[in-house]
Amino acid sequence: MDVVAIDWSGRATGAERFLWTAHVRDGRLLALEDGRDRTAAIDAVITLGGRCDALLVGLDFSFSFPAWWCAARGWRTAPEVWAAMHDEGEGLLAACAPPLWGRPGTRAQTLGPPLRRTEARHPGAKSTFQIGGAGAVGTGAVRGMPNLLRLRDAGFAVWPFDPAGPRTVVEVYPRTAAAVLARAGASAVACRAASRARTPADTRGPDPPMVARADRDASGARTPADTPEPDAPTTARAGRDQSGAWTGADTARPGGGHWTTPADRVLVKGREDHRRAFLAAHLADQDAALLERAARSEDAFDATVAAFALAHDVATTGAPAARSCSGPAPGPRRAALPVRVDPTTRIEGEILPAPPGP
Repeated sequence: MDVVAIDWSGRATGAERFLWTAHVRDGRLLALEDGRDRTAAIDAVITLGGRCDALLVGLDFSFSFPAWWCAARGWRTAPEVWAAMHDEGEGLLAACAPPLWGRPGTRAQTLGPPLRRTEARHPGAKSTFQIGGAGAVGTGAVRGMPNLLRLRDAGFAVWPFDPAGPRTVVEVYPRTAAAVLARAGASAVACRAASRARTPADTRGPDPPMVARADRDASGARTPADTPEPDAPTTARAGRDQSGAWTGADTARPGGGHWTTPADRVLVKGREDHRRAFLAAHLADQDAALLERAARSEDAFDATVAAFALAHDVATTGAPAARSCSGPAPGPRRAALPVRVDPTTRIEGEILPAPPGP
């Protein structure tokens, strides 16, 4: 099946420089691109959905607000929230009235719990009410939610508000995705290898990657203003070892040791040397140029790990209408995405992948 993950951007201008799309098919990273604004990125997803028998799409923004504010505003269903953001979203951002906060002169709101229930289960998740300042995610959510209406109108299910279908959209959280990949370890690699062995390249069909442009190089570097800290120097050029695996510039984990065990989750995503070592440890069998691109941009890295985490955590379990490894796949397995009936989940949504256990 095809899995697409989009690391979203809520910027008013220049979003195409920070919005990255990763496209994985049967365990292979086919494309990793920026250069599309929000509308164009969703257009591309809809186009791909028309060609795929099974497509799972992960979007990195909140699909709703805490239930208490939805009730206060009279929104009874998630689509009503999305429609309100279509009609009122820019006005809400401009006013930044409580419970929204984050602009100069505002303080964190105290009208109700800041997090949705699903966010509270993901360490480090930020409040959708925060629309400015470090770590703000609210602007991206407000400008993202109207696109869920477009996807639904195009025939996509938006889980958990709709039952999962052949083309399903879910909310993803890249920080959790990286932990899921670390936990997956050799199981994910074995599943990808089995899938490739059972699906020869000459029988995969003619569909091209969702995004493939000749006008992009492998850098994808962020602008200096968006680089959290200077990257540590590397000691070798990215390449392949004798087994054909991508080594990155330095396969050793910064600070000593190697990222080879599922329990190892020491990752500072803002550092290129950390991203590079993580990718070399967990996705070394992927295309070297695409991995190099993912290593050089935190946004590209987030899209990449989210796509692979969804492919492992959801697609390999048979949800939704999925095919991946023929026969049993090693590693943890979950039932197909369930139909949610809990009222809170039905209005607030649920983040995937689920946080790994201890």
